[in-house]
Parts: sequence; structure tokens; C-alpha cells
Amino acid sequence: MRHIDTLPGPGWLTDLRRAAARIDARTALPRWDRTDVSGLDLSRFALPAGGTVELTLPPEARERGVVAGTIADLARDEPELVQQHLGRLVPAQAGKFEARNAAAHHGCLVYVPDGIALSGPVHIVYRLGTGAPAQFHPRTVLALGRMAEADVFQREDGGPPPGETDAGAATALVTSVVEAGIADGARLRFVELQNWSLGVRNFTARRCELGRDARVQWLLGELGGGLSRSATTSVLRGVGAEALSQVVFFPSGTQHMDLLATLEHHGARTNGLMLARGVLIGHSRAIYRGTSDIKHGAKDSNSQQKENTLHLSAGVRSDAIPALYIDENELQAGHAATTGKVDQEQLFYLESRGLTRREAERLIVHGFFAPLVERIPLPPAREELTALVDRKIDERSAV
Repeated sequence: MRHIDTLPGPGWLTDLRRAAARIDARTALPRWDRTDVSGLDLSRFALPAGGTVELTLPPEARERGVVAGTIADLARDEPELVQQHLGRLVPAQAGKFEARNAAAHHGCLVYVPDGIALSGPVHIVYRLGTGAPAQFHPRTVLALGRMAEADVFQREDGGPPPGETDAGAATALVTSVVEAGIADGARLRFVELQNWSLGVRNFTARRCELGRDARVQWLLGELGGGLSRSATTSVLRGVGAEALSQVVFFPSGTQHMDLLATLEHHGARTNGLMLARGVLIGHSRAIYRGTSDIKHGAKDSNSQQKENTLHLSAGVRSDAIPALYIDENELQAGHAATTGKVDQEQLFYLESRGLTRREAERLIVHGFFAPLVERIPLPPAREELTALVDRKIDERSAV
């Protein structure tokens, strides 16, 4: 990764990048069950990173003390702020792809001071060009002070198509990181729609840490990437902290998605809920892994998991892998998962009312996703996710 010295930022940031690059060089590719990346040749992606970053704040944000900008610019203008938060929750030592992101990230940082509630959402867009081979390493760093409130809507799209000689060949590598520190009494709602092209191999790490009575909502739409693995972790550190993780996923064709959601309960009276709904078509595969990790001291906590999957094609496969690790008593924890095909009686009824089979399937899919989509607090995000789901269904109709 010789291009590190060409990336913007002061010397101390370049030094951090170089240290991360050394970690990347000596760290082997991860070995995961059900998702094999042993054949991924990272040397193919040793070109300067490509992609753009767009950040838009509510009009009054800066006047109220919000500090936001690219990490490179803020490292020059607000070095202490960046040093305090960059890499604190997702360090380079976390893994191979986290190290590569730390070495070559292009991203932004948003700091919301104590007691400030933003009137509108923060918009972040990461977009990858169509050139191949390419690599892109988005990183979003969020820091909310005590009693602060913010909504963040992040979109990720673009990228080259798969390789011409192999329909499944990777032509771009994306490593993405989101780290969010949420202080006592603060609230974050984070909506992310991931729609990378099929030529992208995407590896995402999201992690937040919550103080006393803090709240976080993850609302994630996973639709893109030829191969995509994401891990979302909420660390409920403070007493009374709450986390809600919601995932909508829709792989098609030969897409492979491996999705992890983890709740780490440390404080007493912490509450966590993980909800996931997925639809699979073509010959796609999805793995959903939910983990509740209740540490000693997290008395009177509650951690629940619910995952539902709908198969629209005979050639798909989905796996639900729940896990509970409990080192405390006086608590509640549980998990539930269902997998099924489209109800033929529902299809028959809708077709008898004049709908075509594809129209009937579209209605059923939207109804299946509705309990999670309706929870998204930002209307533009709901509308965009609905449009992306429609596009997936239209792809099936065109086959």
C-alpha cells in the first residue's frame, strides 16, 4: 500500500496509517465458517483507493457547535478530537480488513456536543467508481456528547461489475468501518443502505459503545455486493442502556451475504433487541448470526433475537445461527428464527384478484419487510429502501 503517503492529512495521521499498514501486512486473511475468503488475492487491489465521500449537515448544526468534516481535514484542524475518537472502537488490530481500512480510509467524523439535538438528519454518501480493479475504505466516526441526539443516514453504492471471465470474480474491494461513541443519555439512530455492485467484495465492521441510559437504533439495508460480510456490535456499557438492531437483507443471483449482529451487555438493566428479515432469490445464500453476550454484572438485563427469512426460489440457502453467552442470573434472553417459502394460497388469492404472479410476489415481499421498514424514522430512507427492493424484484422478473 505504497500510496499511503499520497493520502491527505498531517504527518501524525500518516504515521498511524503506516502503522496500520504494517499490521495489515502481517495479518492473515480471516478463516470463517460458511464464508470462504481464502482465495481473495488482495494484491490485485494495490492501486490508489477510489471513491467519493459526501457529507451534508442540518443547516443549524455548525452554529450549535457540531464539528464535522473529512477525517483528513479535521486531523489538521481539530487534531485532539480526531485522536480521541478515531480507531477507539475499531482499531487496526481488530482484523485484516479493519487494518486495511485504518491504513487507507477515506471518511468523515461527526461530533455532536452535550445536550444538542439535531433538527434533521446527517447525510453521508460513499460512492465507488466503475473502474477496476479498485479499492475503497469508507470510515464513519460518530461521537455524541451527554444527552445529545442525532439521526444519520448513510448510503453506499457504485462499483464495477463482476469480471468478464468469471461472473463471480471480484473487481473491487471495499472495507467499511462505522464507530460510534454514545455518551450518557444520548440517542443515535443510524440508517445505512448498502448497495455496492456485484463486482465488490465488501467487509464491514460497525461498533458502538453506549453510556448510562444511552440509546442506539441500527436500521440496516443489506442489498449489494457479490460477497458481503458485515458485523454490527453494540456494547451496552452503562446502566440502563438500550440497543435495537434491525436488518433487512435481499440477496439475489449468486450473491453471498454473511451478517452478524452482537449485543454485549455489561451494565445492569440493559436492554437489547435484534430483528432481521431477509428475502432470497436466484441461487443466493445468506447467513445471519445473532449473538447475545451477557457479562457478569449485567443483572436485570434483557436480550432478544428474532430472524425471519423468505425463500422465493428453490436454489437459495439461508442459515440462522443464534448464540447466547450468559455469565449472570436474574435476566431474560431468548432467540427465534423462521424460514419458509411463499404461501401458495396467498399467491392464488392475489392472482384471483387480477394480479400477475410477479405483482403478487412484489406485494408479499413488501408486506414481509413492512414491520422493519415502517420503523425507519426517515421518510427518504424508507422510500429509497422500498425502491431498492422493487429493483431486486424487477431483476427477478427479467430473468
